[in-house]
Amino acid sequence: MVRGSNPPFFNINAKHNMKTNFFENIASMNTPGKWAITIHTNEQGQFTVSTLFVGIASGDKAGSAIPPLLAKGTAQELDEGYFDAIENPIQQTAAFYTNAETYLKGLEIARLASKMEQDKKNKNTPKPKVSTQEGWRTAT
Repeated sequence: MVRGSNPPFFNINAKHNMKTNFFENIASMNTPGKWAITIHTNEQGQFTVSTLFVGIASGDKAGSAIPPLLAKGTAQELDEGYFDAIENPIQQTAAFYTNAETYLKGLEIARLASKMEQDKKNKNTPKPKVSTQEGWRTAT
C-alpha cells in the first residue's frame, strides 16, 4: 500500500492487465536495506539498469566504495535474468554490511574493556587527598 498523497496519474486501485512480481522478488531476497535502481533506455531498445544496495547496518564508511551493479540487455533479457543476476551480489553486499557493523561493535566493546583503556580511566580519576588538621585524617 502506498501512503501519502498520490499524484493524479498514479492510482493504486486502478484495474489493468499488467502484473509484475518485481517487489516480490526483492522481498524474497530477505535483505533489508535501501535500494536505488536507475533504468536507462536507448533508441535501440537496450536497457541499462543500475542497482545500488545499501544495507541497514551501514556504520562502516568502506561501504561507500561499493559500486552499483550494472545489468544490460533487452526488456525480455532483463525480465528473464535480472533477479538471477543480482541476487548473489546483493546478498554478499548485505552480508558485508552486517559483518562490518558486528565487527565495529565488537571493536568498540574490546576497546572499552581493554586494560590500557581501563588504566587510562583510572589514571585520570583524581585520588582523594588526605588532610591532617587538628589530628583528624579526612579525605578532601
